[in-house]
Amino acid sequence: MLWIPPEVRSAAGILRVAGRQAYLVGGALRDGLLGLSPKDWDLATDAPPSEVSALFAGRGYRVVPTGWRFGTVTVVVGQFSLEVTTFRAEGRYSDYRRPDYVRFGSDIIQDLARRDFTVNALALDLAAGRVVDPFGGRKDLRAGLIRTVGRPSERFREDPLRMLRGFRLAAERGLVLEGATRLSAAVHAELLLRVARERIREELARLLTGHWAAAALEDLAATGLLFVLIPELWESWAFPQPHRAHTRSVLDHLLETVRYTPPLAPLRLAALLHDVAKPRCFALGPDGSAHFFGHDRLGARLASEILQRLRWDRRTCETVAVLIRHHMFPLAMGDRGIRRLVLRVGSDRMEELLALRQADVLATGAQAALQAEAALASFRTRLKGIMERGEVLGIGDLAVDGHDVMRIAGLSPGPEVGRILRALHQEVVADPSRNSRAYLEPRIADLAGRNSLPPGEYPSRD
Repeated sequence: MLWIPPEVRSAAGILRVAGRQAYLVGGALRDGLLGLSPKDWDLATDAPPSEVSALFAGRGYRVVPTGWRFGTVTVVVGQFSLEVTTFRAEGRYSDYRRPDYVRFGSDIIQDLARRDFTVNALALDLAAGRVVDPFGGRKDLRAGLIRTVGRPSERFREDPLRMLRGFRLAAERGLVLEGATRLSAAVHAELLLRVARERIREELARLLTGHWAAAALEDLAATGLLFVLIPELWESWAFPQPHRAHTRSVLDHLLETVRYTPPLAPLRLAALLHDVAKPRCFALGPDGSAHFFGHDRLGARLASEILQRLRWDRRTCETVAVLIRHHMFPLAMGDRGIRRLVLRVGSDRMEELLALRQADVLATGAQAALQAEAALASFRTRLKGIMERGEVLGIGDLAVDGHDVMRIAGLSPGPEVGRILRALHQEVVADPSRNSRAYLEPRIADLAGRNSLPPGEYPSRD
């Protein structure tokens, strides 16, 4: 039995007392029938938005006209928000996003008929405890299917984002698109080019963090939608990796890497794109073996371009680019190399980089995974020790600063000061015990060419 918050039941009661209908609709009902915990709660009613607003405002609730034109108001009860929407029928979608007009009505069946998928076209009469299911949504839920309400071509022409939303639901709920719905998505894939990139980004971000993201991405590729969203990935489709360690094509390897990656959007974006440049970097060696030299550097640049095109935020673009640029780091590097890697990647991104590297290895094949298991464990242990000992120091952690460089070297502010600080920093990264004024002050003089000053005799800091 679906548990319904008292705030929702109370709101439905207010509508019924006023002589209006009140149905629970949307994702809350769908997820409840799947045995999941709903997050968002929505009511549908025959009361027009002006009446809904007056009813709840008159009882002291805060009411926000979030979608007044389309009949939606948000009722706020403390920290709880509930969307209440008037039954409606819709006109055609000229802009491929919103109906040209809406007509408020009094029939719940007519309201459900305008929805995208049958699993979303369900309503629960809170007074009678009866589920209204005119399009077979419960049957599709039991079968694990996503099916459009009515003809798929009509639903997708109204709002092409519904195609991507279907795959997002598949990724989040473990469902699959029913045959005709899936075929129609393939036929109409290019309609996604008419959708605002910000809307695509939001759906794709949710898809990537779904438990079944890898399977949904495989279907996106099979229908062609993935290549409309990210054309650069088309080059990876069926592109072989003639190497003894690899058993999959480039695209299959990318999708498999996503499967082994924790559900964080930046990390899964990096997994999906980490080898995106391999087809462009392919070369055969003298012995006939395949090489992809520089695919990490070019891949970081391509990924940044892709994410900027999809309007991802700057931090996500930077994080994904850094992870891809350094995903080939050698596991056998020494402590000095680890310290340098942490400085290039950032200590806050190291766990993500290791997760990407582990997923990359697992997606390569069982043999590669077995060979790398001990090396990954050793790297993690050494990294943990370095971090706990505080051996990773930035330029700002040096025992001297720019003022010391100018005082000792007799310099004015300028690029030479930065050059000397960077040189000192490299020495300290190589050996953290050098981070003392006793070592660094003479080195400033050496690097500035002022070796004539006796040790310790530098201009005063005062």
